[in-house]
Amino acid sequence: MYASSIFASLTLVFAGWYFVIIIKTYPLYYIHLLPLDLTESIYHTYAHSWILGTFYDTYIIYMIYMFLPIHFISGAVLLALLVSGLYILYFVIFIAQGFAQFASALFSVGGMSVDIVHYLCLNLVGIFYRVMNDTVVRSSFLDRHQYIKEKIWLRNARLQEKQLLDSILPPQISLPLQKDIQGRIVMAKQGIHSWTAMERTMAIQIHPDVSILYADVVNYTHLTTTLTVEMLVKVLHDLYGRFDLAAYRYKVQRIKFLGDCYYCVAGLSDPDPDHANNCVILGLSMINHIMEVR
Repeated sequence: MYASSIFASLTLVFAGWYFVIIIKTYPLYYIHLLPLDLTESIYHTYAHSWILGTFYDTYIIYMIYMFLPIHFISGAVLLALLVSGLYILYFVIFIAQGFAQFASALFSVGGMSVDIVHYLCLNLVGIFYRVMNDTVVRSSFLDRHQYIKEKIWLRNARLQEKQLLDSILPPQISLPLQKDIQGRIVMAKQGIHSWTAMERTMAIQIHPDVSILYADVVNYTHLTTTLTVEMLVKVLHDLYGRFDLAAYRYKVQRIKFLGDCYYCVAGLSDPDPDHANNCVILGLSMINHIMEVR
């Protein structure tokens, strides 16, 4: 009889530790451990008149504060207090042997007061851990959030800088200049200030077979005197937008525009034997666009 009881107790203990391992991976399974702990003690109380304490109360309460995915600390506190109340109720009914001995058990050194202080301290330690953990997690989240914001801002700033530079200079000219500037910044940080190291790159390239197109709006001076500034900017924006689309269609690269002058080159970035023909077609297309805008 005693051998079977010991075997049953050991079985429950090993089963409890099995649930402990499972709970570390799946914290919501703690609900299986609570009835297992209480059932084992109640079973021995009725079957063998053994007054046993609980095994996993400390672990369950700590696990509520540490592992359960409860967003608010108030929910964790309420759940931990509920579990503590169940264990205290078990003590009152089975260990203190009924509510009749509640008062004597409460004020005895080894009685219920010890259990209350025990669970109170467990909850205080759990609350302290949860508050500190939430503070650290929130601080880490805010730091990471700030880092991502700064990274996105820096990436957008670099993209705007590149777009601005590409709108002023052709890519084959702007890219060497960007690399040269970055190299000089790195060398300046390393303390290299010699004239040879800081010498600027001459972004000069020879293109022997290209065609250049200058487009000028006739009577532009008259437009500046008859249109408002807002209307003039809107007209030029619409016109140059059409020019850019046409230039892209006919493989002509826009170099710059100044006022009413649109300056573009064919066969510059990609050598093309039909560069002259592309410029002529683009010029005719520009005339049509100017007539449409007017």
